[in-house]
Amino acid sequence: MNPLLNKEIFEMKLSITTDCVLRCRYCFVDKNNQKMEWKVAKKAIDFFLNSKGKNKILKIYGGEPLLNFNIVKKIVPYAKKQAISKNINLTFSLCTNAVLLEQKHIDFFKKHKFQLAISLDGKKITHDRFRKFRDGKGSFDIVVRNLAFLFQNIKKENIAANIGIVPSEVRRLFDNYKYIISLGFDTVNLEPIYGFEIWDEKNQKEFEKQMKKIIDFILKGIHKKQFLFLTTINRELKYKTLSRLNKGTCLFDQFLEIYPKGDMGFSSFFFNLPEPQRKRYIIGNVAKQEIRPEYSSCRYSKRNCQNCLTDYFNIFDKSQSSEIVRRRNFYSENACYEKYATMVAKIKNNPSFCEKIPFKETHNQQEYQVCIEQFR
Repeated sequence: MNPLLNKEIFEMKLSITTDCVLRCRYCFVDKNNQKMEWKVAKKAIDFFLNSKGKNKILKIYGGEPLLNFNIVKKIVPYAKKQAISKNINLTFSLCTNAVLLEQKHIDFFKKHKFQLAISLDGKKITHDRFRKFRDGKGSFDIVVRNLAFLFQNIKKENIAANIGIVPSEVRRLFDNYKYIISLGFDTVNLEPIYGFEIWDEKNQKEFEKQMKKIIDFILKGIHKKQFLFLTTINRELKYKTLSRLNKGTCLFDQFLEIYPKGDMGFSSFFFNLPEPQRKRYIIGNVAKQEIRPEYSSCRYSKRNCQNCLTDYFNIFDKSQSSEIVRRRNFYSENACYEKYATMVAKIKNNPSFCEKIPFKETHNQQEYQVCIEQFR
């Protein structure tokens, strides 16, 4: 399989195991104990880094990736060496439930400047309702205990909380968000869970209400020099990820995922569909050096690639979770370039604020660029 020199892959998810110590109620991953071997990981990295683009994010996930930590220790030095040789700015990210977190993991993540995402749904009543061990016991107490240790060793800017959002808990979203901030996080990712519960119109409106509360809370914190972030806002400001999605983008740009045996696709949910339905959504196999012809030679065009996107994501979303993702993205982008913009005028006479505040100053690109360089 030749490198896709005609495509830019900005972000790639690498699922290094399907196994997990938890059995979360809303998790759709088939716990069939697959683990990625080094020969597959190496081919995936080569495929990723040989694509176009000078800024890239490698996301390592599972299952629980700490169950295959030995492969992480091989992936990182190899990928760093290859990225340096190609003049690529490569960021490593890893999502973990934090249950197995030990000093050896923390030391490794700190050394290699990982961006960590910790799965934590909020207060104990919400978290333990869904995020359970095999015996039904909740994981909250262990996670919070390990968090205290984590914050002692790694800077807050390199740690985010990942909140799984479902309709039956959406009314508690703002309270759960505030609780997570109180634990020491200043960056949070809001992740609607696909296909678990149905988002009816009432709960969709409630999500909008809760989302507005969170953004207003972030804005009010600025006056107190408390700087809080959503990952969707962070990445829009730094990489324009939401803008690119709205304008139209190749599926390879932000959706590519590779599973432990080398299967390639654009949705972890589709990876876990039953056969033969699953087969339709596998676009190739990096280990076998195979890719479907319709994806190997095409070049991006807005009209044709829009058809490609709708053709791939052709499953009717009965749960309406994709609509919640759309609304989350809308409010995040709006916060970047409209709501936050009203704050710019209030702080223009206080340049020291610039280093922390993620605003786009549309009338002074030079000032904005200075700000954004300081913004993580």
